[in-house]
Parts: sequence; structure tokens; C-alpha cells
Amino acid sequence: MKIGIFGGSFNPAHVGHLRALEAFCNTLELDRVYVLPSFVPPHKQMPSLWADFEDRLNMAKVCFEKAKLKTCEVVFSDLEKRLYEETGEKSYTKLTLERLMSENQGEFYLFVGTDMFVTLHSWMMPEFIFKNAVISVMSRDGDKEIIEKFKKRYEKEFSARIEVIREPHLPASSTKVREDIKNHLVSDLITKEVKDYIEKNSLYRELPAREELLNIVKGEIKESRFIHTLSVEKEALFLGNMLCPHFSDDLSKAAILHDVTKYWSFEKQVDYLKENGVDLSEEDLKSPNTLHALSGSIFAKNLGAKKSVCSIIEKHTTADADMSLMEKIVYISDFIEENRNFESCKEERRLLHNALSGEKSYKERLALLDDSLLRILERTVVILNREGVFIHPRTLRALDFYKSDKTKE
Repeated sequence: MKIGIFGGSFNPAHVGHLRALEAFCNTLELDRVYVLPSFVPPHKQMPSLWADFEDRLNMAKVCFEKAKLKTCEVVFSDLEKRLYEETGEKSYTKLTLERLMSENQGEFYLFVGTDMFVTLHSWMMPEFIFKNAVISVMSRDGDKEIIEKFKKRYEKEFSARIEVIREPHLPASSTKVREDIKNHLVSDLITKEVKDYIEKNSLYRELPAREELLNIVKGEIKESRFIHTLSVEKEALFLGNMLCPHFSDDLSKAAILHDVTKYWSFEKQVDYLKENGVDLSEEDLKSPNTLHALSGSIFAKNLGAKKSVCSIIEKHTTADADMSLMEKIVYISDFIEENRNFESCKEERRLLHNALSGEKSYKERLALLDDSLLRILERTVVILNREGVFIHPRTLRALDFYKSDKTKE
């Protein structure tokens, strides 16, 4: 079986990607191709207008489902996200190829553009990549000589197998697409399906800068709560630096906005949520102290926040089952930030900080964070029960989930 690896940021997927996929699959007569959006690209900085992974994966799907392929099966994979969650490593091709080889039998073909091709020797363990995959590079206008130069070099140094795909080059750039969208221009570099997806999900809107966000929040909450907000941000960045440093900007924005509607009246929050199409459950209405998490997430969305940032805000009060790493971090930070005066908060802060100190592997740090999350959930439920306060089902669902998760270890 001939298996292709077609990776990229796909931020968003555009017609240039579509034509490249068609040429890759049809020229090499592949049997299967894995479309793999990168989670944290190792060779470039993530731009400020960086769509969530799920959105980039979905845009690749709606774009590439239009591909005119002879016989090739297309598999859209979240592998690079799963690898990051397991290891904390960037989306290195070596790790991706290694995992795909463990799950598939066949000959692998790795697609790269010219820019990536000429840097392959500097990638993580290039000898592993050259040994286990045929490198497939698409030639663009004017780059024939540079491709030939590096082809000879790789064949000599690594005994590399190189396939050069010669197709008419369609100039297209995700950067250009994002700029067009930002400037409210119609881009002819994306398919109608991708355009519709971007519009439906309000992608590529940019939140205000940090200082402007702080001013917005300061105008909505008390001074004491503003101090708390800054402390939550500080704690979230401290924990995030250990576990997901590439997403510090998202953590910062979520932490800053997490309590923005805290002092709105119950009636104002309910009206705001209804005006924005949110159907409140009976449980939501019975839990007014948690309602600001929902209204805050919508407030953030209306400012231009990504889904992942809004979800962090939505779950920071009640928690929920199967939370993302960043959702856990802000939930815990809200409980243990340095200005919390409750003894249970101070004790949990000491426990977690002491546990994380010293040399720890990524998996050990993840486990310690989950231990802290479970302790906070248990304490919260005990206190709310003691005080006769209604407990939101999301909190009970979270407690059951992480208790069950713990017993599986």
C-alpha cells in the first residue's frame, strides 16, 4: 500500500492546498493519504489569527472533499493534536511518521513544498524521515535549480528517495486569505465551503490587545475582583509555562475575561444570554452564581475570542467532564491564585506548587494537575453540600469523570 502524508497548518485550507493534494495523490497513485493539520508547527511562529485545531481540521475536510482523486482514500486525522497531548512536543514529522508506521503497513510518501524541502536536513532526526519515507516535493516556477541541488545533496548524505511532482503552480497563501478576511475582502483563494465555514463560525476575528482587554474588564468589575483577575492570569501562565507554553496568549486572554460579567445582575445576564441565542437550562437558572461563566463566554465571543478561549471561560466555575488542558489550568488557577484567603485554597496552592517543583516529566506534571483538579472538585462539592447550595450537574459530572479516570490508573 502506498500511503501519503499531507500536513500543514491549513489556517485556512485554500485552493493551493487542494490542487497540491490532487497532484500528490494522482501523480504518485497513492492508495491512502493522511491529511494532518499541525497542532504546534515546529518551523514557524503561530500567527495572531490562529484558528483552533478543530476549526482547521474541519476547514481541511470541507475543502479537500472537493478533491478530484483517482482511487486514493483520504483520512482526516487529529493525530498531531493527540501527540501533543501525550508528549507536550511540537508537531515534529518524525513523531507523526513513527506513529503512522506503527498503525499502517505500506510505503510512506511525505509531501513537502519547496520551502520545507530545502530545510529537511535541519528537522528532528532527518535520517529517520529519509529512511522511512519517500520525499515528494512539488516544483514551483523558478525553483527547479534549488530543488535539484537539494535532491542531489539528500540522495548523497541520506540515501534519500525523492519524487519531484511537476504541476502548474497555483499561487495561494493562508496569510493572504486571513488578511483578506480581516479587511472584509472576498478571497478567491478559498472554496465556497471554506468561506461559508469561516463566516458561520466567525473565524479570524482578533481580540483587542491585552491592555485594552484589561481596561474593558476594569470597567465591568470591582477593584478587588480586578486584582483577582490579574492573579488568575499570573497563575495560569505559571502552570501553562510548564504544560502548554505555546498557548500562553490564549490562557492570558481567557484568564483576563473569565469574570468580566461577574457583577452583572441575574436579570441582565439572563437577558444577554437570551439575546445571543443561548437556551438556558433549568439547572443554569437554579445556579445564579455560575451564570457569569456562560455570559462571560458570550461576551468574549462577541469581542472576537476563539471557541477554545470561550470554552475556558464557560467552564471556569462549574468545570465539566473531559476538559481540555487549558480549561483545567484556568479552573485550578481561579481556585488557587495567590490572593485567595481561604485556607483550602492556600493549602491546594502549596500542594500543587510543591508537587510540580523539581525535575518532572510532562506526563508526571499532567497527572499532578489532574490530582489537584480532583481535590478541588471534591472540596467544592463538600462545601456546597454543607451550605445547602444547589450544585450544577456539570460539576457533579466533572467529579464523577475525574474520579473514574483516577481509578483507571
